[in-house]
Amino acid sequence: MIGPDYGGGLMNVVVLASVLPPHDFFTINIDGVTATQFASVIEWQPVSLGLSPGEHKIDFSYEYNTFGADPLPPRQPQIEGAAWIDSVEIVELTRRQQNRLRGGMNLLSAGEDEEFSAR
Repeated sequence: MIGPDYGGGLMNVVVLASVLPPHDFFTINIDGVTATQFASVIEWQPVSLGLSPGEHKIDFSYEYNTFGADPLPPRQPQIEGAAWIDSVEIVELTRRQQNRLRGGMNLLSAGEDEEFSAR
């Protein structure tokens, strides 16, 4: 859970999702909404997701064959049926950094500190 005083920025994470769609998926949800979904990622992949200012709940979810169906096609040998995350980092960006990142969309209120900080 990110607290209400968070000024906005990014969540950085490295993901390896050795899962097989359409039955298995690994998702990252922000405030109950799917922000991104992974399948068949067999090498570590860096991911950055934007976070607006304020409180957020972030969930990492792996859904394994929720319907109990036989996988079609059969599971590939390099697919392990598991997901891993590493190096989770919540970064607070200044208004200027957010403007550059989001093409001018101002997510912070006027007068916020222009220094970079990481939590």
